[in-house]
Amino acid sequence: MKFIEVTTIATERKIHINVMLIAALEDHATEDNSVIHLMGGNYWHVKETVSEIQKKIEKTEGITFRYDTGPR
Repeated sequence: MKFIEVTTIATERKIHINVMLIAALEDHATEDNSVIHLMGGNYWHVKETVSEIQKKIEKTEGITFRYDTGPR
């Protein structure tokens, strides 16, 4: 799984969100922050802008995992 780290507005704590669960990103209308909508209807108000979140997501696209299944 690939996660991004963002900061919540309400508690200013760092949270990690699985990028595969993100359904939509929404700019906040009046401030420099955004809302991350997740599949299933949950959402987070975060300090990062949509463009900052998109950059974090793009960084995870280069990450690959390799599993060894034993001797070859």
